[in-house]
Amino acid sequence: MQQAINDKLLTRQATGATGAIQPDYYFSDLITATHLIKFSWPAGRYLVDSEILAALMDAYTESTILAITEDSGQRSQSNFIGQKAAPGDPILCGTLILAANNLMGDRELSSLTERMEPLVFEAYQRAPNHVGTILRQSTVSRNFNKAATRLSYNFRARTRLRKSRHAYHFQPNHIPPFPPQDWIHKFFTELSIFSDSSGYLAQSVLRRSVSLQLAHLVTGRNWSRCGAMLGMSSTAGSRAYGTLRAKLLNADQWPVFESGVLQVADYLDAQTHLVDFGLRRDTMHNWVMPQQHWVELRDGLRHMTSARAQMDVRIPTVVVWAEVSQTESWHHPLVLESRRAKEAAPGLSSRVGRYRPDVLVEGTPMSHLRRRLDHYAQQLAEACDQQLPLSALASRAVEEERTGFTSAQRSLSTID
Repeated sequence: MQQAINDKLLTRQATGATGAIQPDYYFSDLITATHLIKFSWPAGRYLVDSEILAALMDAYTESTILAITEDSGQRSQSNFIGQKAAPGDPILCGTLILAANNLMGDRELSSLTERMEPLVFEAYQRAPNHVGTILRQSTVSRNFNKAATRLSYNFRARTRLRKSRHAYHFQPNHIPPFPPQDWIHKFFTELSIFSDSSGYLAQSVLRRSVSLQLAHLVTGRNWSRCGAMLGMSSTAGSRAYGTLRAKLLNADQWPVFESGVLQVADYLDAQTHLVDFGLRRDTMHNWVMPQQHWVELRDGLRHMTSARAQMDVRIPTVVVWAEVSQTESWHHPLVLESRRAKEAAPGLSSRVGRYRPDVLVEGTPMSHLRRRLDHYAQQLAEACDQQLPLSALASRAVEEERTGFTSAQRSLSTID
């Protein structure tokens, strides 16, 4: 930490000796970060590694928080200037600076915003006038300013206070890693940059992000860790966060996204029966469709009985697994293995992608086969939920598709 500060000072001195100083804003960001940490404590307790130092911060911030909360309620600035002053104890000063440096990290926008969000939110809830004044009066870097102010925290205050991360009935294992499109149509209609015309990839980022934000809401963990909880890779979580954040911040629509996620959370919280998608993933992990079932499911469908490529049981295995677990197909171990092996084109992922509902043409043999796979998947989903041996009848799936019979409504596939 001391070395980092020395490096900043030496760089500033060297630049000043040769010409105009280029603004780095490191020290302005650092000072402003200390105020946010004080006003939101203990939201940033994890930024202090030592329990002894954290306990000192507990005692120090108690009077600060009480003062700014009372001041905010009285619309007064009487104690505000005093609360901005640095602590007299050098140990506390050092602790605050260290925590602020940890909060800032490399000051890259997406990661900085993720770290700052819970602190800024908490600080705004306690003393919006004081925090707003600090941010307006501070000359901070562009990224710090975006991370702190472009989240429109007043919007969230107008909608409703979010529940604490332990208040929800559902847990991460109850969250579908790739939520149904119905959720997007129901809860995210105001998210204009992610309309149906935005394309499958954009819609996929949004659906994936909804599940990650739900997991963040109930655990307080960042999206990388939430991705692992949901059966994704940690990089999938961080990539989704960076992509979505850039799109929404540029369009000032992050609050709209958060508002939609809160509505989904309320919807899940009101359910009397929650599907355990974690159990489904674990149960289906090693499942492979029997070859004979794949033959039966294609029975009577034109051009579907003789194509050699269609004999690869990995294709229906992945499609059914994705439907049962409500997970994107590229997370399946077979797809990951295929990519590592660099299979000749078209690879397994591409062949599975031909069964996506959004690319199928209604009335074609492929669309009929996809519906049969969905009926088949429903049987396995019921077996998972009831913790019964994995068993499904291809003949039953074919009959249900042919007759138009609708079996029990698939869990979390539609919204009443």
